[in-house]
This record gives sequence, C-alpha cells and structure tokens, in this order.
Amino acid sequence: RKGYEALQDGDVLFAETPIEFRAVVTDANHSADHLQAQWVAGERVICPFVSPDPEGGTVCTAVLEQGEDVVQVEVRDPKNATGIANISVELVAAEAPTAEILSPTAESNFYSDQPIFFSALIADKEDDISDLTFAWKSNVDGVLPLNEILGSDGEVGGYTNLSEGQHIISLVVTDTTEKTTTESVIVSVL
Repeated sequence: RKGYEALQDGDVLFAETPIEFRAVVTDANHSADHLQAQWVAGERVICPFVSPDPEGGTVCTAVLEQGEDVVQVEVRDPKNATGIANISVELVAAEAPTAEILSPTAESNFYSDQPIFFSALIADKEDDISDLTFAWKSNVDGVLPLNEILGSDGEVGGYTNLSEGQHIISLVVTDTTEKTTTESVIVSVL
C-alpha cells in the first residue's frame, strides 16, 4: 500500500494500487468530534462520511480508477455546513513486475545428485521487493523450495536438486495488484 503524506497538484499516482490519503479537517465553530469527513474521487465516493480522530485527522485508503484525476475531502459540521479541499493528480497504469532468470542456464550441464543454484532478479515499479510473491516451478518436480531473497537488489533464489530429465523451469512473480510475470528456461539434468 502506497502512502502519500503530502500530495500536491500534479503528483503521479498508480491506478489499480491502494493509496492512502490523509487530511486534517477543522471547523471554527465545532471540535473534531462533531465533524464528519468523506473522500470522493471523480464522481465516486471512495470513503463515506466518518468522524475524524480527536486531532481532526482523516485517512482514506482507496484504489483509483482511470479518469479519477481529482480527489477531494469534504468535511461537514452538525449544521451541515461543508468545506471541501481537493487535489488534481495524474494516474498512470500499474505495470506487471519484471523477472530475469540468471541461473540455471540452458547451456550448462546439471546432475541429479548435485544441488543446482537458482538465481533471478525481480522488480516492480510500484511495489517493494518484499511485497512481491514469487515461486520457482519445474514441469517435472513441481514447486521448488526456493523462496529466499538473496539481496536488496531483488535477487532471489537458492539451491535445490532436480530429478533426471528435461525440465521447464518457470519463475512466476506477482505484485500487490495481482499482475504477474513468468520467465522460463529449459534445463537438462543427467
């Protein structure tokens, strides 16, 4: 979930990604416990009227859709007097994660009695590496027990054995918006 503490007009946000919006609402005649705030994106209410916290803070987590380029918070008091603040944003489509298998390679020889090193680089424009899920699979041996993050640069992998035969090894990476990328390599194990 992405949080934007101080959004400004023109900020670029990712569509299809949960975004946390924050505001402080006040009223000259009423304390925060007598106010209510709601959030609207375009024409759609994304968070209905609720009371803010004791300091007037209000938070809304929502997924914006294409065309919802104005987000506003509306505050009302017990006499239904209202105040509105809004911001214009630019929405860009969320992208699928990326993956590049570094090892094993199709050109190498592998043996069933020796562990094979698996390594790949994964990344995503919207999500941290720790928020991505990934799985190594073999069409012969099934899901492989490789779930280590090897480096802060997005390297993942580890060591495991494969049975004899020709394997299609796939790495499937999924981000928080359920977009996936699959990379594969064919390896032969003697």
